[in-house]
Amino acid sequence: MLNGQVLKSDSDFDKAILFKTEVEVTQDGTLLGNGSVISHSQYTVKMADGYFFKDECEFTVCSVVH
Repeated sequence: MLNGQVLKSDSDFDKAILFKTEVEVTQDGTLLGNGSVISHSQYTVKMADGYFFKDECEFTVCSVVH
């Protein structure tokens, strides 16, 4: 995963969970939260800051932990 990459597919979210990738969540340019993805479903993403809808938010990689 690369810094600035936008998570779109289920495999993107699976990789973010596997590699403990730091993700920033925005909606219409407003920062809603950031952290690691805990889980995801067809419609939502669970993070420590709460649940976010995939179709309403943008999920962007902001750092990768190795």
